[in-house]
Amino acid sequence: MRVPEYPKHVEKPGKPYQIGGTLSVQQLNAKRSLILKTLRETVTLKDGATYSRKLRKDAATLYTEIHSHSLPASDFMNAPNEHHPDIKNWYQRALIDFKERMPDSIDWSAIMHLDEGFVHFHILAINVDDPKLDANKLHVGKAASAKLCCELEKPSALASLPKPELEKCPNKPKQPRPSKNRETQRKNKIKSEAQLAAWSQKCDEFEYRNAALMAEWGTTNSEHLKTSRKQRGPFPEKLAYTNALKGLQDQYFEKVRKPCGLLRDGPRKQRLSTQQYAAQQLVAQQMKTDIELTEINSERADSNASHA
Repeated sequence: MRVPEYPKHVEKPGKPYQIGGTLSVQQLNAKRSLILKTLRETVTLKDGATYSRKLRKDAATLYTEIHSHSLPASDFMNAPNEHHPDIKNWYQRALIDFKERMPDSIDWSAIMHLDEGFVHFHILAINVDDPKLDANKLHVGKAASAKLCCELEKPSALASLPKPELEKCPNKPKQPRPSKNRETQRKNKIKSEAQLAAWSQKCDEFEYRNAALMAEWGTTNSEHLKTSRKQRGPFPEKLAYTNALKGLQDQYFEKVRKPCGLLRDGPRKQRLSTQQYAAQQLVAQQMKTDIELTEINSERADSNASHA
């Protein structure tokens, strides 16, 4: 929302523009805070006993997406009337695609920024129906990975080597019994200080040896995990995560970028020269025109059919 203390990365923060959603960003934030304040999760211990607690502070409860256009924001601001139709077409298609991918129960808000390098907008969403507001269930990659993990008979995570048994520090010396005799008190104090000094030295020695043991275990365990990863091959859950996100990008290109005359990848990723990239952009614009004509003809045919 461009609250003054936050957008320090922006030279001249501008006005945020609400372009869609079931709630405004302020309403979404207030609703999420209220739910989190009253939310309790039930924890089951090993012995079967249960207790309830607040949701942990680092729980994923806010889902976000950032959609960026290749048009520099300065170009849009210099000629808004010229660029507005294309930008509106782009973000409307993107929001339609977002709603198709998400469950109906979510609350969300979309905000556009025109004060950074390129025209872009943010989508913020909360998974209202989930008992823990779990945002990971809305993330296509994490959801695919979690689903595969549940289906696997044996988890793909690698087991570390057992940790070494560490030496335990001896118990701290007990304080001597109080005495009314001053001489006895003096002797007890000297004796107690000597015992504490010896105990502290022993603890330091134990900690030093334990630290050396853990350092050696860390090196050996790293080599073990490295070798195990090579033997195991591709990580199934990670492959599911990556493939799901690639599929999302393919879908986004077909439904949003392609009809808007935008390419899937930039020139750097494809290692293209300026001329080669410009040629691809011309082809993309022609495809945009063809798609627009197809959509117009389809709407006209539907209208004629309804009229008939």
